[in-house]
Amino acid sequence: MQFEAKMLRSYLVIGTQDLLAGQDLLALVEATLKAGVTIVQYREKGSAAIQNAADKLALAQKLKDLTTKYQVPLVIDDDVDLALAVGADGIHVGQSDQKMQQVVAKIKASAHPETFVGLSVSNLTQLANSDLTGVSYLGSGPIKATSSKADADPVIGLAGLTALVQATELPIVAIGGVSFTDDTVIAATGAHGLAMISAFTHAKDSELNTWVPKINQAFSK
Repeated sequence: MQFEAKMLRSYLVIGTQDLLAGQDLLALVEATLKAGVTIVQYREKGSAAIQNAADKLALAQKLKDLTTKYQVPLVIDDDVDLALAVGADGIHVGQSDQKMQQVVAKIKASAHPETFVGLSVSNLTQLANSDLTGVSYLGSGPIKATSSKADADPVIGLAGLTALVQATELPIVAIGGVSFTDDTVIAATGAHGLAMISAFTHAKDSELNTWVPKINQAFSK
């Protein structure tokens, strides 16, 4: 699936470590897809995450089948081998993850050279020092304090996000401590979308069906 900036509008980031008691990951993802989520990132990290590689592969394949059903791209966080194994549409890497040149080279040499790449960039220094060759979009934040990521960078706020948007031509999706109600203020910075974890896991289906279309509309202007 070829990358388009509009894919970033409503961006679900999810792994088993993010689920609330009694939640099923596939059921949660399907509920968000039915509501209109435009992209899904599978991010399995931390001590509470799946540790067995075979189990992780099996779940990633089920997610790929599900997102394909809804014609929505699946992105795998950090693990390029897993992304290529399930034919994921994209891979997202952070500043401390695998080196960008190695990721891009591995993708180009694989059976899925069309796999797109997202990169986490939190400030202008990181942007200036990042190799953006082959990168399709940036994930920037945290916009607010967040408990979803133990190794999160310092909060950049709307001012930091705006500075990044103005410093690059790559589309940016904002992440970190944001909620459904932040759609209009984030859109006003020039960012292309809103990426969330907790907002999705805590939402009822009725809330998803209300807010996801609203978010998509906010970033379509």
